[in-house]
Amino acid sequence: MAATLHGGTSAGIASLMVGIGVLARLVIVPAIGITIAILLGCRDLELILLMAMYAMAQQMDGNAEPAGQIVVFTTALSLLSLFLWISLLMALGYF
Repeated sequence: MAATLHGGTSAGIASLMVGIGVLARLVIVPAIGITIAILLGCRDLELILLMAMYAMAQQMDGNAEPAGQIVVFTTALSLLSLFLWISLLMALGYF
């Protein structure tokens, strides 16, 4: 029998939810947002400011344990993902 967390969610499902949340926050949602911003004509400093505001706004939602884990992982991994996003945009000539 699988171990359950608070609320009856199994540990495997909880880990999967955290993984999907981290992927969505670091890759999927920024890719969509950056694409829309570029199509609207944002460049250079505007893109950097949008990315910073996005990160701050995401800290305002919450759902107990998984949200805490997602914040910890995305904060740690954001150093790498932010570097990669900026490098990609520089290579494409948007900075």
